[in-house]
Amino acid sequence: MSSGGVVLIAPAVGVVVVGAVVVVATAAAAGAVLALKAANAAVESGVRAVGDYGDRLEREVQRLDEQAQAAIRWEYAAADVVGLNGRIRMVREQAAAAGVQLAVPSPVRLGSCVTLPQLLDEARRVQAELVVAQDLLDSRVGLPELTVKVETASSAASSAAIREALLGRHTKVVAPSSPITPDEIARIVAELDADASLRERDLVLATASAALANPQERTMYLGELRDKVFVKINPRVRGRRWAATQLEMLESPPVAEVVAGVEPPGPLAGTLARLREVVRGNADVTDELRKETTALCTRASRHAEQLMYRDVARQQLVDLGYTVEETYPAGQRIGMRVSREEWNKEHTADVWVDGDTVRTQLVRAVRVDNDEARHHELRRCEHIVEDVKRAAGKIGGTVRVETRIEPAAVPDNLPNHVRSGTTKRRTRSRDV
Repeated sequence: MSSGGVVLIAPAVGVVVVGAVVVVATAAAAGAVLALKAANAAVESGVRAVGDYGDRLEREVQRLDEQAQAAIRWEYAAADVVGLNGRIRMVREQAAAAGVQLAVPSPVRLGSCVTLPQLLDEARRVQAELVVAQDLLDSRVGLPELTVKVETASSAASSAAIREALLGRHTKVVAPSSPITPDEIARIVAELDADASLRERDLVLATASAALANPQERTMYLGELRDKVFVKINPRVRGRRWAATQLEMLESPPVAEVVAGVEPPGPLAGTLARLREVVRGNADVTDELRKETTALCTRASRHAEQLMYRDVARQQLVDLGYTVEETYPAGQRIGMRVSREEWNKEHTADVWVDGDTVRTQLVRAVRVDNDEARHHELRRCEHIVEDVKRAAGKIGGTVRVETRIEPAAVPDNLPNHVRSGTTKRRTRSRDV
């Protein structure tokens, strides 16, 4: 279903704008849609301070109306949150692998804050706590000592600068600063990704030590150091961060609660396990894993969107005088049963989201045995058709209407209680 006309402006409470109408969807569904959209943006943005968008955001919002501006600001903030949560996952895994008891901050939940400033404040607080946790992890698993052949005042100063640059790589994410020293070795070491593992940290330090210990071969060791940091380790860390971001998003609320019970198809059944192996440093990201993860996220996004659209349609119908008897997921379809007081319990209507289509059918509860009753039934058919058309039009969907003229069998993947005891005599179907 096209999302044209739908603007998320406060997913923490499920506030959605459809056209000029503000409605409330399930907060979990709205938050899941936002989280899934934000995941790739989070990875692309890399490691930076929460809320540090430069002028990119302002250039983008200048061309938008107020509601769209609010939506884009939420999307930027959501990317920060999703990326931060992935990094928290990485630190938890590193601490576990090192056998270190560490107070790692809990991930930020998109549904935990009602306003955007609250969300950003919470994310900044958690990011600061993450830096503290990373520093503690570094200190509890001590750096190996640098060794040099000739210990001079100059080499000792260089050794200290390298160690300081390495340990300071976490803090510079939150408060960027100038290079600690003009020394080339320290500058390269300072560029090691802030989320590098303890083992990767030590490998870089060992190469830096060799460069200090062999002045005559320093050019060679500098080349090796650059290769290790920029070609081998940092890309590997970015892959782990991507995997951690996707994994944390898929396994945590609101996405996890929205897709609970929706089993992935066979080829994707092991995708989460493969992501875990990457996060733990036991495997590298492959093109195949990226494709699988994209497919898994697409399925989750489609499911979350259908839940959100159902909620939008539900409020539209309630505003038009309908009573929602129940809502239900049914296979790949997500829907609800509605009624109206003036229908006198003679009819109900099933409305459900099916891919890019909103479908509805009128279901008879009593036998119609005279012309007047048939006339009322046809009027009710027209009524539900127009109202569902109006609700679906708000969210950019098409409408397919199936009108049952006897107690009717409904699609196989709708709940059993809807199908039981019904027979179909005549069906009118049309696309609206």
